[in-house]
Amino acid sequence: MQGNYGKLLKLLLPVIIIENFELTSYKTTSEVMHLYTDKGATLALVNSNPWPPSSTGLKGTNDWTQLSLNFNSGTTGIITISSHLGYTNTDSSGTAYFDNLTIVPQ
Repeated sequence: MQGNYGKLLKLLLPVIIIENFELTSYKTTSEVMHLYTDKGATLALVNSNPWPPSSTGLKGTNDWTQLSLNFNSGTTGIITISSHLGYTNTDSSGTAYFDNLTIVPQ
């Protein structure tokens, strides 16, 4: 993905309720800048929370780097995961690619 905000990936997945999981993926970035926080390119668990839990962000130019996010699936039995470049349409720029997305129970 290039330019301002977009989801590289957004998946709606059925999961076991009230279970702990680890989400991992590899990302590579080029000239990623984030204006307001340290986010940049991240993995996130998208839910009704206005600030969904997310991994550490990658900013700048990085070779393939593994990102991870630990979370609890909650009570709905469905989660939405995404691979972000920023949070809004004006807060990030650059290029990010992802590969090897995995989700495993803990």
